[in-house]
Amino acid sequence: MPNDEASLETLRSHRGPVAPILSVREAMEHPHLIARGTVRTISDPILGEFKIPAFPLRFSGFPEELEFGAAMLGEHNVPVLKEYLGFSADCVAELETSGVASSRTTLTLRCRSNLELASHE
Repeated sequence: MPNDEASLETLRSHRGPVAPILSVREAMEHPHLIARGTVRTISDPILGEFKIPAFPLRFSGFPEELEFGAAMLGEHNVPVLKEYLGFSADCVAELETSGVASSRTTLTLRCRSNLELASHE
């Protein structure tokens, strides 16, 4: 066959079930896949919002969309240190200042700064 379209047309003319094979970019931009929810937008505290491929199959009795909310490194440090280990606010602040422990805010700002530096190189 001379090209993809000729192959598709030959198969269609013989009533064969056929569809083009899409690249990842083509699939992520395809209106049907977007409408079916096979492409979804997620929000990351460092990278912001971006699109990812979603699970293409649907099951009854299963939630339509799974939440992607993994904790960031250090996100729970302060509550764990204070509530479970009984550290004082001053002690937690000292641990953060000395670099032993970091809060989500500190790590997010550091990661964003590193991403900005990398994008300018």
